Amino acid sequence: MGNRLSGSDSTYLRQHADDPVDWWTFGPEAFAEASHRDVPVLVSIGYAACHWCHVMARESFSNPDIAALLNEHVVCVKVDREQHPDVDALYMQATIALSGHGGWPMTVFTDPKGRPFYADTYVPPEDRPGRPGLPRLIRAVDETWRNRRSEIADMGEKVREMMALHSAPVRPVPTVDKVFDRVTSALQDSEDPVHGGFGGAPKFPPSATLLGLTRRAERTGDDRVHALVGRTIESMVRGGIFDQIGGGFARYTVDAAWRTPHFEKMLDDNALLLRALVAHAHATGDPLATRAADDTARFLLTSLRRRDGLFATSLDADTDGVEGATYRYTRNRVSAALGDSDDANWIATLFGISNNDDAEGGSVPTLSRDPDDMPRFLRIREQLAAARARDPQPGRDDTATTTGTAMAAVALSEAAELLPGAGNDTFRDAAVHAILGLDRLHRTTDGGFLRVSGGESASLADLAWLALASTRTASAATCTGDEALTEDCLRILRDALNQIERRHADPDNPGTYFDSGSPIPVLGLRARDPFDTSAPAGVAVAGEAFFTGSMVIGATGDADTAERWASRGREILAVHGEVAGACPLQAGGWLSLGELAASGPTRAVVMSPTVEALSRLRRQLDSAAIILGTGPSGIRVDGPHPGRGTHVQICRDGVCGRTVGL
Repeated sequence: MGNRLSGSDSTYLRQHADDPVDWWTFGPEAFAEASHRDVPVLVSIGYAACHWCHVMARESFSNPDIAALLNEHVVCVKVDREQHPDVDALYMQATIALSGHGGWPMTVFTDPKGRPFYADTYVPPEDRPGRPGLPRLIRAVDETWRNRRSEIADMGEKVREMMALHSAPVRPVPTVDKVFDRVTSALQDSEDPVHGGFGGAPKFPPSATLLGLTRRAERTGDDRVHALVGRTIESMVRGGIFDQIGGGFARYTVDAAWRTPHFEKMLDDNALLLRALVAHAHATGDPLATRAADDTARFLLTSLRRRDGLFATSLDADTDGVEGATYRYTRNRVSAALGDSDDANWIATLFGISNNDDAEGGSVPTLSRDPDDMPRFLRIREQLAAARARDPQPGRDDTATTTGTAMAAVALSEAAELLPGAGNDTFRDAAVHAILGLDRLHRTTDGGFLRVSGGESASLADLAWLALASTRTASAATCTGDEALTEDCLRILRDALNQIERRHADPDNPGTYFDSGSPIPVLGLRARDPFDTSAPAGVAVAGEAFFTGSMVIGATGDADTAERWASRGREILAVHGEVAGACPLQAGGWLSLGELAASGPTRAVVMSPTVEALSRLRRQLDSAAIILGTGPSGIRVDGPHPGRGTHVQICRDGVCGRTVGL
């Protein structure tokens, strides 16, 4: 039964290779089989680190009786959302419309044309109060399919029309001057005054929103906005969502106080949070944000970096089938790691680890305050981390997506440039190897980019993050005088943004872009979502990539390309700005883009850069500014050469000031 999945390059699909369910991969062949057999299709969507996906797999997809029912009455299709984000996005819209909620695993029944008529998330193996078990659901779907086919056809067509609307361009409404004032005001009104963040449980880190608010505070000088960001960062970093021992963040918490996490650790979440932490630390000097940023960057390097320099997608929520086993602590576990010592009692009390072993296997460490003896704290934490490394570990999804690896490269580049400390060269080198690895491993034969090695063509988000990463790495390379690396990064930048223009732009609606480069098989739709999800909207990131790419290319003397790209960024913001006003809690990507545009964007070109001069300059500029060194690949100031010594020219929105000594 598992032969179709056993050779997959998807970790998630391989996890299901031994199921008794007769799984198919997503594509025309599976839906043609359903048409031939005259049965519906089950589209089951998840990802490798998903706890409830594992639960449903153990309870239902590994159950021979339930598998037999599925094989008899439907064609079963398994989808990895990491490899097919476009399929996931459209079926998520259908799931929310049909069930009122969304999440993973996603359980969608469709007709052979891919049109959904019933959808849910996790489905239990037996009937429970208020909801049917999977066997009852399968029989009900079969009965409805055989006896009330017209109802299914009507529902399927209505849902497909809704999905088509989700693929339609936004109504172009010009961005008004005050839209981001309204967004900021709405966020301030929505803040949880006790625990930080926005809204209640379950609570997800508002990564893009924190970055956007920091950029706004940098531009306006509004310390109240800095304080809002600081409250959320402090609550998260002191809570259980942050791994106090190993660094890095879990995906979300089930409570409003950031204490009890859903334990999977995702690359995307940590890269986005690293960007927000770094920007806030740079803007305010917050030592807690600085320490958490350093810890998160090191987590990326030690836990998610692959041997080829790319980054793995996630760490599982479960260890040996137990959710959170790696991250929960008892006093006994602490003592076993440190010995029965004053250190064990001191750190257990500091981390709030209970004397009692609870039913879930221990406490999640939190840090309500910084210790009085920080060197002692860091030493003991290192001992606990070393002991943990000898314990069983959660599984890792080694799939490397272009989006995830490029996000990590952006965040590490910014950490290297903006954080004080000894790890900067390590962070910068990791970013460079990631970008060059994508250039080597995620290419098509005709020079395009791929979502994953050997997989589908890159999405809009893949290309936008890749362009942003190549801009950041090019910037660093010009400052160190590395001409070969600068050339490589500029070539990748051009390729990524040109591919966005060729394959993702909607020629009939300037400023709008499709998330996918081609229609999804069977459905014939192209995903297009202008709102943030757990990550900023791909089109908002594309806007940032066009603006920053324009700044770098403009410094090489290629004024035509620079103006074209800047125009693309302005178009995107002009068309989508009101999206932010409509849903301010889903507008972090747009706030980040809007504030970048409002602040300039800012480019500083330095002649004869030195480490000391660059450090002084960086402290004077906002976190989004691009600093370039003259020389490599034709980077130059605009205007006459001022002579010997270190000089800088600062340009905002394409208008350059005079060159002055630095």
